[in-house]
Amino acid sequence: MTMTKELQAWRPISEPTPTDEPVLCARGSQMFIARQWEDKEWSLDLGGNDECLVLRKEEEPTHWMPLPAPPLGVTP
Repeated sequence: MTMTKELQAWRPISEPTPTDEPVLCARGSQMFIARQWEDKEWSLDLGGNDECLVLRKEEEPTHWMPLPAPPLGVTP
């Protein structure tokens, strides 16, 4: 099973992002996993840590796409 082209496409940050869910983000050639909170603030996703690193305005992503599903047989 492969991801559809629609899921693989980068979306401009002006398109709504899932709130409080991690997404793959890009800013220039940098890629990172981040999430946007209800207050529209962005933070880096630190892999389940309760701590977060809030991004400054100039660090916020310009594009995003949904994360792919984890490999089969992997449990969270």
